[in-house]
Amino acid sequence: MYPEARAGLSGIYETAVRDNRSDRLEYYNPVMKEWFSLNLYPTPNGLAVYFRVITERKEAEAKIRESEERFRIVSQATADVVWDWNLVDNTIWWNEGMRTLFGYGPEKLPPGPESWTDHLHPEDKTRVVNGIHTI
Repeated sequence: MYPEARAGLSGIYETAVRDNRSDRLEYYNPVMKEWFSLNLYPTPNGLAVYFRVITERKEAEAKIRESEERFRIVSQATADVVWDWNLVDNTIWWNEGMRTLFGYGPEKLPPGPESWTDHLHPEDKTRVVNGIHTI
């Protein structure tokens, strides 16, 4: 292990051994430019440490955070109403455009898809809703 990494982790290792407790943490090694997941387990002879490289996961999480931030900024900047129907948990999210354009906020709408489906023509409603769920 690089001296820089050993210095940064030695206190955590010592605490796990002293308290005889397992620990789990994530650690970035600047020399290797890699993220690691560490699982520490006290043993009769000291400490067992299992490393797993998680750099790809950490990079994917950062990209998701960046994408969510961009979406939030775009939804705030537009003069339109933006909404999202989560088909998995059947919830709806609305941006502030609902309040700006129509004079009432998302809290005044039904929390589920009926805020949208109730406005479909009765002859089309079943077909449209079934079509959305088959995609």
